[in-house]
Amino acid sequence: MNAIAKALSVKDSADVASYYAGLPGGLPQVVGLRVPEGGRSLAQSNTAIRLIFAGDPARGIAPCSACHGPGGYKLDAPALQHQRPKYIESQVQAFAQGMRHNDISEQMRTIARQLTPEEMHAVAVYYSEMGGEPTAQK
Repeated sequence: MNAIAKALSVKDSADVASYYAGLPGGLPQVVGLRVPEGGRSLAQSNTAIRLIFAGDPARGIAPCSACHGPGGYKLDAPALQHQRPKYIESQVQAFAQGMRHNDISEQMRTIARQLTPEEMHAVAVYYSEMGGEPTAQK
């Protein structure tokens, strides 16, 4: 979607926005996403929440949300919200092993190499359940 959006002219973008704004009932309301929550700090005992929202400065790990957004999706970054945990985990492992290298600045490879398998799993499960019902496949 990013490639398509970047290829649109300003007029094309306005036309797309106008089309969706004119749909009966408009766009569905965004509910419960990106709402600030407490407990998202380095003191958080939940590994996934701590890594996603605070990172681990001692290991040089930026929070996942810095690039992927607090709701698990952000323009110009892969959406992680509602992805299957096994998929997320396998992709993070691929970055860690250097098998995946489409991160131009090597930010994912640098971070993934420092994560333990347990941390990768915890983050993957959290993103799969984020903003709605948990996924059936774990």
